[in-house]
Amino acid sequence: MKPILFKLLGRASDLVDVQPVIGLFLGGAVLAVFLTAMLQSKTDTDPEAKPGLLWLLYRQSSRVLWAVLLGGFLLAALSLLRVYLHQTLAGFQRNHGRITEANYNAVQTIWGAEQTQAELHMANYWEEEVTERIESEDLTKPAVLRKKTVRHDITENPFLAERHDVTLRQNARKKGSALYGGYETTCRFTWRLKNPADRDLNSVLKFPLPAAGAMYDEL
Repeated sequence: MKPILFKLLGRASDLVDVQPVIGLFLGGAVLAVFLTAMLQSKTDTDPEAKPGLLWLLYRQSSRVLWAVLLGGFLLAALSLLRVYLHQTLAGFQRNHGRITEANYNAVQTIWGAEQTQAELHMANYWEEEVTERIESEDLTKPAVLRKKTVRHDITENPFLAERHDVTLRQNARKKGSALYGGYETTCRFTWRLKNPADRDLNSVLKFPLPAAGAMYDEL
């Protein structure tokens, strides 16, 4: 009896965690059945007869037992119904619209895989033209002068502030009978930058897109 009771309580706890509203209504229904069976009164055939203590205890215990049995039968019926619905749902998902690895790969091929937005990268530098003197091993020959451009990279952080606003809208994609979670985004990126040096610099901004095959509007 105890394992059956623990099993029923465990399933009731699972139902409350998954569907709290349905669990509340079912709990209220079981409580109503229990109280109705517990508090029902029967008219005595002999109103002048005063029942004894043992008779009162017997009647109360029989009512409690009957109420517990009714509640147990109701919980058992609900448990069997839950098992049947789970089996029916599993059979439907197995035969109709199941999300398989092949379908998931097909969805990625059609609409693209998961996307990750990388940060904006800024490279600052300045170039200087210098003259390089190359001495010959033969002292009778003159030295060779050669000009070359030297690049000086600035390693200081040029970013002062940034603000990003991203609006995410669900846009489920359907393949066969199954729906796959898709989305559309509206992104607004704002950066404030400064020149970290006291001279004019050359800058290279790189903003990698999340995916090469995705569709972008107002870029």
